[in-house]
Amino acid sequence: MTLLIRIIMGLAVLVCAAGLYITWKTVRRQEQQDMDQGVSQTRVKHPILANPIFYAYVLFPILVLIGAVVILNFM
Repeated sequence: MTLLIRIIMGLAVLVCAAGLYITWKTVRRQEQQDMDQGVSQTRVKHPILANPIFYAYVLFPILVLIGAVVILNFM
């Protein structure tokens, strides 16, 4: 069972890394285009930190790791 969980965790890491890469490329491509006029100053100054999708890419793997550790310790 431990090997199966490690494989699933590895696949989750790969999916998160691929999603982060695709999101990063999309943000860079959008930065080169014309911007909307009604964007807040915080979003203009920090386009990555003000993007909640990046928080999801950071928090999801951490929560998966915590869940896997809890499952492995209590099984």
